[in-house]
Amino acid sequence: MTSSEAQKQYFTCLLNPTELQILRKAYKFNKLNSNLTFHTKKGLAEVTGLSADAVTVWFQHERYKDRMAVRNKLKQEREKLCQFEQIGRNLIDITR
Repeated sequence: MTSSEAQKQYFTCLLNPTELQILRKAYKFNKLNSNLTFHTKKGLAEVTGLSADAVTVWFQHERYKDRMAVRNKLKQEREKLCQFEQIGRNLIDITR
């Protein structure tokens, strides 16, 4: 399969503001339950007019974005801690 054939298999689904609002509300409600039930997914698909697969993928991407946001926050906190540790070491070296 060539790269152009592989690209034809995928599509981008642009969501309108109403669809996004519905999905975001459902995501907040189902945030702790990472697996959507079949009935929930089907209901969201019917309400938004999207396919059940599009709803599933949207939820997967939202969970991924949440995980990345947490990781980036932890990374920034670790970098700040390292900076403070380095400042402390420099102060100790100066006082010796």
